[in-house]
Amino acid sequence: MTKLRACLTGCGDIGYKFDRETNGEGALTHFRAILDSGLFELCGVADTDEEVLNEISDRYGIPVYTDTVKMWNETKPDVITIASSDNTHVPFLKSALECGPKAVFCEKPLGLRSDEVSEITALYERVRVPLQVNYTRRFLKEFSDIGAMLKSGKFGVINSVTFYYGRGLIHNASHYIDLVLMYFGMPEEVVTLSSRSGLGETDFSYSFRLGYKGGMEVIFIALEPSRISFAEIDIVGSEGRVKFNYRNEIEKYAVTSNSSFSGYLMYELTESAPVKFKEALPAAYRNIYGAVTKGEELLCPGSGSIQIFEMIKRIKEQYNV
Repeated sequence: MTKLRACLTGCGDIGYKFDRETNGEGALTHFRAILDSGLFELCGVADTDEEVLNEISDRYGIPVYTDTVKMWNETKPDVITIASSDNTHVPFLKSALECGPKAVFCEKPLGLRSDEVSEITALYERVRVPLQVNYTRRFLKEFSDIGAMLKSGKFGVINSVTFYYGRGLIHNASHYIDLVLMYFGMPEEVVTLSSRSGLGETDFSYSFRLGYKGGMEVIFIALEPSRISFAEIDIVGSEGRVKFNYRNEIEKYAVTSNSSFSGYLMYELTESAPVKFKEALPAAYRNIYGAVTKGEELLCPGSGSIQIFEMIKRIKEQYNV
């Protein structure tokens, strides 16, 4: 098997340190996912955290840089990963193409505005360089299985879907907007309810409702930013219910007779299993390798971000009317 040369920019976060200190299969960071894949040679790492860079250089013997473009020019990678701060994505994505990569993997979001996301995706399509975006749940079997069950009608008629999220409409809610689009498509109606602090001055959190044909509604509830890590998804149907809870587990419920009230029904928990988030990035990199070497379709191509940002634009415009 021929390994592809890969470069990573942006690894000096708590995720790298967490991956470094834990054992087991999978990876929570791009650094670990690339290193352990067996598919790539990690030929360069760039970051602003010199402490992390020094550790990577000493521990793994991997060339390290504080200048990303210099790294690309010197190493000539096949695959470029951009995992730096959100505001750097667009300039890095443009510069990356000058190095002639075979594929680029970018953390979400591709950009901060719908126009620049459209520009970037069009640019990559024009030069035919595969562009993958890290909307994590696209690479997890647990969430693709939910999509299959929804499509098969296992949960009956879906009445409502509720999302709790915090820390920005673009930075965090975009993950769940992507899920909504994957499961249900574009809504007919968008009603923005409120706004609150999110992630800095450019990415507020919004509560909003999405209306679909037949009466189904999807509600996003924005939480105040804090150090509490909390996100939940609740999909309620006439024949069952599925929930992603605060413990990062998928709960499945069946409709059964209500033992307390004769003649009524209730949702009864039938299954609960943890989501294996450490399998997402390894799956994403296997997919990228397959796209470069075998022409496989990307699981989360950049073009999908256009609809996400169309939704984000509608939500913001609705609130500012």
